[in-house]
Amino acid sequence: MPRIKLPSLSLKLKLSFLVLVSILALALVGLGGWSGISRVGQALDVLSEHKLPASIQLGTIRGQIAVLLQASLEVATREQDTTAQSSFKKALDSKREARKALEVAVKEYAAQELSVDEQTAWQAFDKALQAWLKVDDQVNEVINELGANTDEDMQGTLFGKFKIRIFDWSSALEIVNRTQTALVDASLKANQAARAQSAESERNAVKFMLWAFGLAVVFTLALASRIVLGITRPLGALRDAIVSIAQQRDFTRRAPMGAQDE
Repeated sequence: MPRIKLPSLSLKLKLSFLVLVSILALALVGLGGWSGISRVGQALDVLSEHKLPASIQLGTIRGQIAVLLQASLEVATREQDTTAQSSFKKALDSKREARKALEVAVKEYAAQELSVDEQTAWQAFDKALQAWLKVDDQVNEVINELGANTDEDMQGTLFGKFKIRIFDWSSALEIVNRTQTALVDASLKANQAARAQSAESERNAVKFMLWAFGLAVVFTLALASRIVLGITRPLGALRDAIVSIAQQRDFTRRAPMGAQDE
């Protein structure tokens, strides 16, 4: 065990110094714990305040795109139904509501803190989405005409127009789906990285606390041993001197004094 040299202090001061060192050691362990908890908290904040909301908005975007797809396909199935005006209007209303929700989700997702890969994937997806929505506007115009039409012959003409629009619409949707898949993959990768960072912060915090606690214990024990030896050795020498004087009747002998304390 290393020898810790202390000045010739009084016993009271030595014990006070030992208590002070113990308190500082505990403070060091506490500081390490606080620092570790703070890092873990920051990592969890990233997950709860950025990654989780982004995932929710991305799910909303996917859901609203699915609503637009379903409503458009429903219109396509009623080509031979000359009394489906109310169904066309209902499908159009459903698409309009989905568009509103989609625009809100897109705006909120774009405002989130994204990784570099997410930003790249988002830019590609948003570009494809906006191109698709322009074609979707053209499809909606035809659906609106179908809802207002009461002429059977005109319905066939309008559905011919609808098929042309829906072909371009489907082609644009394929690009949206492809870029959306890439965006989902980038989001999953970013979430995994955030969770890994949180776990790493937790492990580092535990390691730091264990090292700080171990060093504090070793240093405190070394100091305590030094102080205890500084007390017991002089007492042992004093006892030996007393025994020697009692046995040899040599009253000229003096007990050694190695310090100025008690």
